Amino acid sequence: MATHRVTLIPGDGTGPELTEAPRRVLEAAVATVGSGFDRDVQEAGVDVDEGIR
Repeated sequence: MATHRVTLIPGDGTGPELTEAPRRVLEAAVATVGSGFDRDVQEAGVDVDEGIR
């Protein structure tokens, strides 16, 4: 079984809602072909760390 590494960066605002659909598509796709993916979720956006500028 192949495992693919996928990075999701939801961000803020509508980002979390918009990344939910592709996440579900990826899960359905890998389940269909018998592989898997290792999800790496990275935070981004205004609320993450305002000290980085």
